[in-house]
Amino acid sequence: MSGERQAEGSDAPYLESVSSQRLSGTAQWSWAFAEDQSLVVKAAAMTLSREAHYGTRPFDAAQRFAYGEAQYAAVFGDHSLLFAGVVSMDDFEDRTEGAAFDRSYRYVTPGLLAQEEFRISEQWTALASGRVDFHNEYGTFFTPRVSVMFRPSEEVTMRVGGGTGFKAPTIFIEEVEERGFDDVVLAAESAETAQSATLDVNWRTIVGESVGMALNAAAYLTRVVGPLKTWRPPLSHDPWVEVDNVDGELLSRGAEVSTKLNYEDFKLSLGYTFLYATLSDAGVVSELALNPRHSLGAVLMWESEEAGAKVGFETYFTGEQRLDDHPTRERSPSYLIMGLLVEKAFGPVRLFINFENFTDTRQTRFEPIITGDPAAGRVGLLPIYAPLEGRVINGGVRFVL
Repeated sequence: MSGERQAEGSDAPYLESVSSQRLSGTAQWSWAFAEDQSLVVKAAAMTLSREAHYGTRPFDAAQRFAYGEAQYAAVFGDHSLLFAGVVSMDDFEDRTEGAAFDRSYRYVTPGLLAQEEFRISEQWTALASGRVDFHNEYGTFFTPRVSVMFRPSEEVTMRVGGGTGFKAPTIFIEEVEERGFDDVVLAAESAETAQSATLDVNWRTIVGESVGMALNAAAYLTRVVGPLKTWRPPLSHDPWVEVDNVDGELLSRGAEVSTKLNYEDFKLSLGYTFLYATLSDAGVVSELALNPRHSLGAVLMWESEEAGAKVGFETYFTGEQRLDDHPTRERSPSYLIMGLLVEKAFGPVRLFINFENFTDTRQTRFEPIITGDPAAGRVGLLPIYAPLEGRVINGGVRFVL
């Protein structure tokens, strides 16, 4: 029974059905024709077809990906060099019956890459690369990157770096997925371009004979020019929306701090992430929706080889998020998710049970997520800021040979 006919039943006025098929393969050939020189050829390909119904709205498409790379690597003293030629293909065929627009495209992008890693001294190492891509639809892109690493001791490593990148536009963005790809046309005239900078510090040490400690701190800044958005043209009475470039930029700044402690059979991991992202569109600046500014995570694991058992407990906190298109809230509530894993070995047999989100935290505990009239075949979803599936319990048997 098709997803469209299922959605017509009075007991289930709105259902989603997705049927997908994927076939992929990779190959690699390496030739070390000298002690410090080598040639590597890589190839990969994948085909993906998807036939879906979102309520009564169909989506039928096929997508084919291919990638090839030939690289030459050599080491000359303190210099490690790499030169490569690459080519990628993204071929999307829209086969949806009754679609208002044909969203099909075929992107082919050959490129050239050069990279050098230079050991300046025992403590300093630098890496620089430059890449040129020749996109068949959106032109030529030069994307340099540079990174410098400082290692003052065996325990401490510091790294600073930056670079650029680009991405060709497609309809596969979150807002379009939420619409079930219905009445959407790709209207973007330029690729997204980005610049980023990062700084991170790593410290590892052993206290006494049994306590291991590791600390990582990182800060980053990313600027995306012309990111994609969905919008309806002004004064338009047509049902479709366009995927187009924002007249502005997205600016994301954040920091992460994580630590790991090991003591005998116990392991503790703690992490905190701060993220603040803004979108500038036609001179109007707003905080990016559905991005929590504060996130925390903690995982405690006990694992004993002698007992052949392990127990893990995890807790994740997600802070408030700004919401778009919500009738009653400007920011989401924060929430907590907890999980538990238990495993016991009996010789080569291992039994495990996993309690995911055993506190049953889900968005429907805060409010309904569906608006509109499901019986009419079209519904709207409120912004999704928390899990939907709730409590999940699974178990199984593993055999270790």
